Amino acid sequence: MAILCAHVRVLFLLGALQQVVFSATPVPAKRYTVNLDLLPQDRFHDIAVYYADDLKAFVKELRQIVPQEVIDVVDVIAATVDKHIRAPYAAEMVGVSLAAGVALGDILLANLLYELTAHNTKACTSIV
Repeated sequence: MAILCAHVRVLFLLGALQQVVFSATPVPAKRYTVNLDLLPQDRFHDIAVYYADDLKAFVKELRQIVPQEVIDVVDVIAATVDKHIRAPYAAEMVGVSLAAGVALGDILLANLLYELTAHNTKACTSIV
C-alpha cells in the first residue's frame, strides 16, 4: 500500500505544486476517484495522463540529483518489477509509466525518493 500511496502522492504533489507556483489566485485542487475495481494497470490512467508533463519534468530534475549508480540499480529492478514488488503495486506502476510516457525505472525512482524521505517524518506512506 505504501508504494501505491507514494506514486499517487507524487502525481498529486506535482499538480498541486504546479497550481500553487503558477497561479496568482487560489486554484481548487483537482479531485479524482480511483476505482479499485479496475485492473491495477488501469487505476491511475487518468491521473497519470493529466500530470504526464509534470511527471516528466520532475523525473528530469530527479535524474540530475540522484547518482547514476542508484539509477542503474533501479533500472535493473524495473526490468523485473514483478519479482521485486508485489501485486498489485507493480502493475499500478507499470500503468502509470505507460499512461504518462515515463520509464518504469523513473516511476520506481520517484517512489523510492518519497519512501526514503518520508520515513523519518510523521508523513503517512499509506493510503489508509
